[in-house]
Amino acid sequence: MTMGESMHLDDLIRHGATQPLNEAAVDSACRATGKTRFEIFDAFARRVADGYSKKEFSWGDCDMAMTNLFSFAYTVSGDGLSDHAWLVYHAFDEAEYRPGGEDLTTELLSKLK
Repeated sequence: MTMGESMHLDDLIRHGATQPLNEAAVDSACRATGKTRFEIFDAFARRVADGYSKKEFSWGDCDMAMTNLFSFAYTVSGDGLSDHAWLVYHAFDEAEYRPGGEDLTTELLSKLK
């Protein structure tokens, strides 16, 4: 991933951390990076996992971003998520329901590398 691609993904992640993803935001990231929506979804999830692991993004922001990515991928675009993106989503989603959730997310993400 180039520096420019990372910057566009970070913008999309920040958007997804505070509000539902929309077609304009996703399509803008696609145009800027030359990736399809499905490829953007995968890159988004990989960047969320990496950024969370490096403490660049908070758990709450990552959880919300992945929830909004999931919602967009299935209810708006219908493209769905790659296997890897699904596992990143799952790592945050599972932690919502358990004590010590952040530790569970960290554990599940560590298994994806």
